[in-house]
Amino acid sequence: ATLEALEAYRSALADLQTTSLHQMEPLLASMETQRQTMETVLEDLPADNPLRQIGAQASAAIVVECGRFRSGMYQ
Repeated sequence: ATLEALEAYRSALADLQTTSLHQMEPLLASMETQRQTMETVLEDLPADNPLRQIGAQASAAIVVECGRFRSGMYQ
């Protein structure tokens, strides 16, 4: 679900001609919700599990993208 949320955001961001910036907010909220859910699930994995590392990278990407968007970088 986290990857689907990231892909929906990427697709919308790639086509800002047809997607308004206002329409992006639900996508950001979805990514943030999925990030929180993913982090909760990943906490149960052993520290050396590769999925935990991938999840940490995805989480960081979401935090960065939300920050970029909300700072006005894409306006």
